[in-house]
Amino acid sequence: MFGDYLKQLRIQHGLTQKELATKLNLSNPEFSSVDSVTVSRWERNTTTPNTVKAIKVLRLLTLDLKPYLLTIDAPTVGAVLGDILYDRFHSQRAMLISSEYEELKPQEDTKIIEESMFSNETAEHASRLKNFFINTDAHYPGLIDLDLLSFHKENKVIANIYLDEESNKVRGHSISFLFKVEDLEPLFTSPNHALPFSLVKPYTENRDLALCCLSRYAANQQVFMVLHPTLVDYLAARSNITCIYYYSFDNQFSDYLVSLGAEKVAYDSPDKSGSVTIGKTAYRKCLLKIDAAILLAQPSMLYLLHQHQRNIKSR
Repeated sequence: MFGDYLKQLRIQHGLTQKELATKLNLSNPEFSSVDSVTVSRWERNTTTPNTVKAIKVLRLLTLDLKPYLLTIDAPTVGAVLGDILYDRFHSQRAMLISSEYEELKPQEDTKIIEESMFSNETAEHASRLKNFFINTDAHYPGLIDLDLLSFHKENKVIANIYLDEESNKVRGHSISFLFKVEDLEPLFTSPNHALPFSLVKPYTENRDLALCCLSRYAANQQVFMVLHPTLVDYLAARSNITCIYYYSFDNQFSDYLVSLGAEKVAYDSPDKSGSVTIGKTAYRKCLLKIDAAILLAQPSMLYLLHQHQRNIKSR
């Protein structure tokens, strides 16, 4: 439970309840009313903050939030995530888009293997990725021109591919970068600004970071259910990643994030056929921003975290 875990972490840090309250007061205006009495009530499980607030408290004391998040009962897939999965992979429109004459669809029990895009220290998969970007026009501004292998060698990109174990064909990918939060906060004074790749940072534990998910693709639900749980697990184990930027082509998922509290901070030129709407105007792509605590607290994200644990145990 939250209170037991909070007490354990407080003692590990050598803090009194009053000192923890002071630490919380200084960290965030949201905790300005927290005092030692509040901390005591939390630790005795007399009162419990909501999950978002609990995450914000705990991330001041630990990088790894998984011990707490995994104590929350695993929900079912949930209506929203279920709707997204159906629309993306099982609707008639999705089946028409993904149909091929030369190849059968992967079977439901196909095993998906996740590995680093640069597991063999070559740019083989990066060149395939560039073809994907060109063919689909599905790339964040400037991403197609980056030397991803150089970024990998400097630990400045989180890039994975997802392979069909039987055919060894690439069925999906994910590419994300980390920035210091303070480098991005003043950036989006205009919705047409783009992320400055010159400011990308490798992961470190001693500063607040923003994770920018700029390209993610799953060819089928099997890939989705490996790729996205991996992302949630990555965030849950690194609580100093306090902010998420997500590049979206999908109005359904954009609306879902906005319903959670995400902000649409940047978008491209208007496009009548675009799937992302802002007011009455349609755009092809949109960059959204959301607090990691809000994202991790969602039942659908908790479901994916528990799913990742099941994936690990089944290997």
